[in-house]
Amino acid sequence: MSNIKRVFIATLIILIAGLGSVQAQPITLDGSVPRDIPFHTSYPDNPIIAGESSITGLPFEHLYVPIMLVFDNAQNARPLVGIAQADIVFQLPNAGAGATKLVGLFADNIPEQAGSSRSARVPFIELREIYNAPLVYAGGPTDNVASALDISRSMSSFDLYKKGLSFNLIGAQRAYKSSVDGKGKYFNTMANLQDIRDQVLGLDTQFIQKPYRFSDTLPVEGVPATDIEVAHFSSKTDDTMGNPASWARYIYDAEQNSYARMVDTGVFADYSDPDTAVTFSNVIVMRTPYRFYGNYVLLPEMVGSGPAELFIGGRYIEGGWSRESLQSRIVFVDQNGDEISLQRGHTFIVVGNQATRVTFSAGE
Repeated sequence: MSNIKRVFIATLIILIAGLGSVQAQPITLDGSVPRDIPFHTSYPDNPIIAGESSITGLPFEHLYVPIMLVFDNAQNARPLVGIAQADIVFQLPNAGAGATKLVGLFADNIPEQAGSSRSARVPFIELREIYNAPLVYAGGPTDNVASALDISRSMSSFDLYKKGLSFNLIGAQRAYKSSVDGKGKYFNTMANLQDIRDQVLGLDTQFIQKPYRFSDTLPVEGVPATDIEVAHFSSKTDDTMGNPASWARYIYDAEQNSYARMVDTGVFADYSDPDTAVTFSNVIVMRTPYRFYGNYVLLPEMVGSGPAELFIGGRYIEGGWSRESLQSRIVFVDQNGDEISLQRGHTFIVVGNQATRVTFSAGE
């Protein structure tokens, strides 16, 4: 175990003191082991339920306008502005050696400001196809890169410029950029999300809801898992080039039925409440192969199916994910290939590969 790793674990143990003791021998999942999951040929869309959010399962009576924002995931960018209001947070590979960025999906609640925003990558553009949402970002690779990495080429191929769904805060849409007090210049690129929503409402764009399935009862399948750690690497779990800024620990609170997220700088918090950890009702790790272009990462197999680790209601459920096309929703399933029900609330989805290390244990 590296010194960085020891410091990371020691710091988090101190941070969660008082939240409950933890078993001494955690279980580490092997991401390279194939799983024989009998995926269904297709998964029909779930019905839209009046008065219920299709993204969180919580009460929702407003107009559905999804917005996706690329967040910085560096230590100095924390605490992030508006992250607590993101209905789903995706953590995606950004570069080699385990670097990642966050992409927040806002639909139930759209804050006035959110950030720090950073540059887009092609996989982020492909992810937003699920929701046909405007993508808010701060630049990205366009010059002197392979065509597969060129975000301008990808934006054009999906007609984002033509549809008015590309919001480059340091480019043509800089009018939607702002700042907040107390942030350094390099980490102070904020998006005016409510203004972006108002702009999008004036476009001829349809946002079709693709609901997840939700349950009001706790799962009984799987095994107890109340302390989870997810660590990112490049391509091998023994690679010393892991990136602690991308690692996190999730501590389950049974009374709140949610997971508090901890990172190497302390609690993963919102700028509005920097001492309180943002919590998630569901934590999911979906695995897919990475394709490396120098220091860039592509996700060529994000359509299809693959293994997933599902942490729901304080339990670990071995399962998988399925996505029929770029425009299809991602369906999470159990070992029998049946779509699983999420707990109502916010969800954190980690997109990792076979080298992403997932370790968990159960509180005593």
